Amino acid sequence: MTNEELTNYLTQVCNTLGEHVDAVQILVTSSINGNTGTMCYGIGNWHARVGMARHFVLEDQSRILTNQLQSIIEDSKSDGEE
Repeated sequence: MTNEELTNYLTQVCNTLGEHVDAVQILVTSSINGNTGTMCYGIGNWHARVGMARHFVLEDQSRILTNQLQSIIEDSKSDGEE
């Protein structure tokens, strides 16, 4: 899929979803000719779209940190530390 085809597809998908919701933000990664690229497209309330993206990043970071902390706690318990 070319960049133009991807842009057209993202536009179509966002418009279709936008008929049913207040805001849509789509982030994609693709490999074109061996190069990885990213593209985003959105419609609707800009503040809502930024808020959704921020929430996604913060939730993911929280999940990663929680898992790392849990691993440290489990390691310390298996080493006999409490």
